[in-house]
Amino acid sequence: MSVRIPDLEPLRNKAVVVIGLGALGAPIAFELARHQVGELRIIDHDIVEPGTTVRWPLGLEAAGHSKVHVVRSFIAGQYPHTRTQGLLWRIGNIRSGGPSELDALETFVSGVDLIVDATAELGVQHFVSDLARAKAIPYICTSTTPGAWGGIVGRILLGQGKGCWKCLQHSLNDGTIVPPPYQDDGTVQPHGCADPTFTGRGFDIGQVALSTARLAVETVLEHEIPWDIEVIAFRDRETGNMMVPSWKTYTLERHPDCDCSAE
Repeated sequence: MSVRIPDLEPLRNKAVVVIGLGALGAPIAFELARHQVGELRIIDHDIVEPGTTVRWPLGLEAAGHSKVHVVRSFIAGQYPHTRTQGLLWRIGNIRSGGPSELDALETFVSGVDLIVDATAELGVQHFVSDLARAKAIPYICTSTTPGAWGGIVGRILLGQGKGCWKCLQHSLNDGTIVPPPYQDDGTVQPHGCADPTFTGRGFDIGQVALSTARLAVETVLEHEIPWDIEVIAFRDRETGNMMVPSWKTYTLERHPDCDCSAE
């Protein structure tokens, strides 16, 4: 196995956390395990729904089971060289008793080389990116847009002049980083579901997941990459017509409107 990926041998000594095991997070976890990351820690609270299997990496046999359990079981059977830990936890949920959310997550991410946030939730990203910054852990957030017309992969590194997650949001808002295209009516709330979800096809979402896994591996191996942000487009933002997938990359510098610039 290792002779086919000789440049990834150091990955065996690395540990990565993946938060969110949906259509992005689960394939990212599988890619990291496939390429022999030493330790993988995964966090999610949800179960696999039958309807999601049109873009989740495993099929109907997984339905009804927790995503953490399914992903850990699959990796144990197929990629046993990767050690796994799982945490059933919904970040931001109201709870009583037990450890605080901050204590639980600080313990879970202790000693890792990278946090990958595939929750696609701005509130969660804000919280987890602050935690990563406080613990001096590189952080990657990844998401697709409604309709899966595009996606974004953002890497936050520590260092002189490097921007934070809020710098990324400022840059997206003022157009310094051009956001990916999206479908205006690209959300839906299926019958029986408590929350709306986005529409989108698995093979489009999969390309965002693969780009995230690629950047994650290069980051933990400390390879020199001349960009921090990838903006991916699968459709023309004006017409919605199909186009050859395109990637535009950016470096993330401190934004003058962000409070981190005053640190």
